[in-house]
Amino acid sequence: MTTDTKKDKQRAKVYDALGNSKRIALLKTLSEGPMGFAELKKTLRIKSSGHLTHHLNKLDDLIKTDDHGKYCLSDKGKDALLAMKPIEKYDEDSRFKDQVGILIRALRSDSPGVQDVAIVQLSLFGPKAVPYLASALSRALDEFSDSQYPEDLMRRYSRIENAEKAVSNIVRVLGIIGAPASVSDVVKALPRPVAFEALAKIGNKQSLNAVISAMPKWFSESKSPWRDYSNEVNSEAAAFLRKVFGHFDEEEVRKELESLLRKGNETAKNSAAKILAVVGDSRSFPALIETLENSGYSTKAEAAHALLRLRANEAIPNIISELIKMQDESSTELETESGTTELLCNVKIALAEAVLELGSVDDLLQIKFHRPKLEFRGSGKFYDAIINSGETAIAGLTKLLQNPDADVQTEAAEMIARIKRGGRAHPFY
Repeated sequence: MTTDTKKDKQRAKVYDALGNSKRIALLKTLSEGPMGFAELKKTLRIKSSGHLTHHLNKLDDLIKTDDHGKYCLSDKGKDALLAMKPIEKYDEDSRFKDQVGILIRALRSDSPGVQDVAIVQLSLFGPKAVPYLASALSRALDEFSDSQYPEDLMRRYSRIENAEKAVSNIVRVLGIIGAPASVSDVVKALPRPVAFEALAKIGNKQSLNAVISAMPKWFSESKSPWRDYSNEVNSEAAAFLRKVFGHFDEEEVRKELESLLRKGNETAKNSAAKILAVVGDSRSFPALIETLENSGYSTKAEAAHALLRLRANEAIPNIISELIKMQDESSTELETESGTTELLCNVKIALAEAVLELGSVDDLLQIKFHRPKLEFRGSGKFYDAIINSGETAIAGLTKLLQNPDADVQTEAAEMIARIKRGGRAHPFY
């Protein structure tokens, strides 16, 4: 008999020995320590002594008896168990993959209850499930650009809706698991609110940068307007921003946004000012004031809104200076550029609103009696605000009676007379 034939027979004998679940269990039991016949029989729950003897005989070279007569693994038995581990791991991974696949498909269920159960179960798997979730997310996102959609619009809509459901639920699970490695996958689902929330739960520097970078797109695509007719920030949008940025370190958020105000493009600055209007504080004032003075018109307006919302009274001198500068610019050649007139007007209104709400009576008088007059939509509110200030405005108006401009003297005198008569204007807000 050749050496190769002998080896083949030995392998066949080992394979035959391992071809039974009881014998595999027997080997694993002995790997934990030597056992006697009766103890083995009880541990393996084998009722017949003959059956146990049969299995022991089949294992032959894989087991032996020690000095105390107890069964234990031979060196070949130990090698056989080691050889089985990759096979067992493969089977385990295969079963896990199947289970994850079933749960991921359940994320598309029409039943919210089924979706919730799948989300919880997948979350419990932890980082082990992330590669499968990432792959499923990519496939779901691809469905939006798939050119093979049916012609039927209703079927197409249903398919898109189904894909959106999958994307949202997968991203939600990735957020719950919170594995830093999944940031790059979640980013693909931005600017969906669920993706912002998932990144916030992961909460590292990479996810913060991703959130801030995607915010301009969220602002532009959000279904709810950022402000209402009275320039009040949309409460739902503000609550969302607080929720997202509340997961990150407050100081780190502020520094990142301030850095963007100083170094970003106008779109990024605009977005950073909007965010700071909701999550900022007095430490943000210097960066917002700098932005007010050194940015484009739309960003100036956002910086002014932010300073107003944050009640930055100390910024009033800078705001007044910008408002006067805007008036000067509106009388130059910039006024004739396409779109500039409306843009300048919007900036002046934003600046004026801040002065009206945060400024003192003297600040109101400075704007109202500036020469040449500051002309913009709503400038008449300064007259109303001064009249409504009552006696506190008399001292400042009296000084204006000495102004060399006859029109200033006349208007100041009329306002004093109206206040003394107890006149009130309509509220300017």
